[in-house]
Amino acid sequence: MRLERLCVARGLITAAELASGHAAGAAKPVRQVVHAAKADGLLMRKNYARPATAPARFAVGQSVRTKNMHPVSHTRLPRFARGHTGTIERIQGCHVFPDATVAEGVERPEWLYTVTPAA
Repeated sequence: MRLERLCVARGLITAAELASGHAAGAAKPVRQVVHAAKADGLLMRKNYARPATAPARFAVGQSVRTKNMHPVSHTRLPRFARGHTGTIERIQGCHVFPDATVAEGVERPEWLYTVTPAA
């Protein structure tokens, strides 16, 4: 739904075209044609891993309780996992949140862990 609304808002399609599933007229000219050889590079995600600024706080195998927080911006901690206990399964490295970097204007690398729920 969000992609559909965005396409209509940007004038890429009309609501009638979306409802019918067919174009009503000629396609709009494009600024750039992406050839198959370049497509992979455009579709790959950027690497947000950064050098650690401090040692990891937790170790593999350690029991942890996740925070029950409600931040305004993005977090890698889904709501269903907040406030629950689990075990550190893997340390993914130090990473930056792209949206936080844009909002704050600085990169603030944070450790990223994979946590399995407690049995």
